[in-house]
Amino acid sequence: MGVENGKRVLVVIDDTYEEKKGKNTFGVGKFWDHKTKRYIWANNIVTSAIQCGKQFIPYKTGIYVKEDDVKKWNVKFRKKHEIAYEEILLHIL
Repeated sequence: MGVENGKRVLVVIDDTYEEKKGKNTFGVGKFWDHKTKRYIWANNIVTSAIQCGKQFIPYKTGIYVKEDDVKKWNVKFRKKHEIAYEEILLHIL
């Protein structure tokens, strides 16, 4: 099964919160949740999917770590769009 010539393929990038109770899970930080109008402890997960016509395929995820927390988790700071590009889009292109 392949994509026909002229068909549009969409790469969907979004982020979401996964609320946590503990503070020692990798990447957990204090985030403002616009939906609940309060700060929450959560992972901020950058997600992606590929869509062509009616086919919608979940692809990859990456965890966003706030700049203030990179030393705690010993990682390089990357903005959400950098995570999407480096971990998701580069593997597609």
